[in-house]
Amino acid sequence: MSTYKRPDILHRQLIQILKQEYSNYEIVISDNDPEASAAGVVLRINDNRIKYSCNEVNVGMVKSFNKSIERSTGEFIVMITDDDPAYPHMLSDLISLYNAYPDYGVYAGCGDLIIENEFSQKTLQRQIGSNSTLLKSLDENQVLLLTPNDYVSSYLDGFFSNTYLLWSCCMIKRDIILNIKGMPDYGSELLTDHAFMIASGSFQGVVYKNRVMGGQAIHGGNYGYDFEKISDKYISTPILFYNYLKPHLTKLSNYEYLENKIWTFVGRGYVEYSLMIFNMYKLKNKSTRFFFDSFNKAFSHPSLNKWKYKFYLKAYFRPIFNVILLFKKIRSA
Repeated sequence: MSTYKRPDILHRQLIQILKQEYSNYEIVISDNDPEASAAGVVLRINDNRIKYSCNEVNVGMVKSFNKSIERSTGEFIVMITDDDPAYPHMLSDLISLYNAYPDYGVYAGCGDLIIENEFSQKTLQRQIGSNSTLLKSLDENQVLLLTPNDYVSSYLDGFFSNTYLLWSCCMIKRDIILNIKGMPDYGSELLTDHAFMIASGSFQGVVYKNRVMGGQAIHGGNYGYDFEKISDKYISTPILFYNYLKPHLTKLSNYEYLENKIWTFVGRGYVEYSLMIFNMYKLKNKSTRFFFDSFNKAFSHPSLNKWKYKFYLKAYFRPIFNVILLFKKIRSA
């Protein structure tokens, strides 16, 4: 994991991780605070499974995560933030999947969406507390075996869009992570979790168990909420995401079929992210002019332009959008 000036949150996370039923693991922390604000937390907990290093300068989130990968020694890696909880059974579940299906590269469950306050509730329009994201198309605890082609295609098609196939709820072979050079460092932190999950699963496929193994905590202080700071990256991320994935996916036999799916995936995801930011501006009674300046630039790419209209429907005419969605479901039934 990487951490930065959140010692109380880190302490809570480490205590949670140390409750794992499976005990043969290491926790590799890269502290992005040159003043080493996390060092005291590690010292107080005093568990020899925790390996702590402090970066001399703040190298940014992506590079800090990758420093923790460089310092790891295990056969498998779980990438985890300092605020997304891992449930006690997670590692034992993932190890069991590996023992049952050893020829795959990624072993995964899903994560709850944890809405921590009213602000997050209103920006994402979800209930406060833990929102289960088990896939309704599968039975609970059902195991799904996916080849690289099938996994990437399903991911880009949005099969996992109703669940949280988080990197903090999956275990990936270290060799694969080293092959893709760790967390994608393509110039933006946006969509890097998805790029990481897609690229990792493109090597030996994925074993997915429809069980909640952790969660994603949304508290309003998450990276993506700081829109003024990341607006330039918001504009450039779609093409950066595409350029990163293309060389990883061309090895797949169905790449020609996948190429358009990358843009569909970005369009769908950017509509939802943009709605969150739009709702944030409204809640804070701030002018949306800056947001829409960035929005129009981001969606000006020919492959994304059509998605602007879905955003406007959901932002301003949600009842109409819901009727259109229902009609599409009836037609496809």
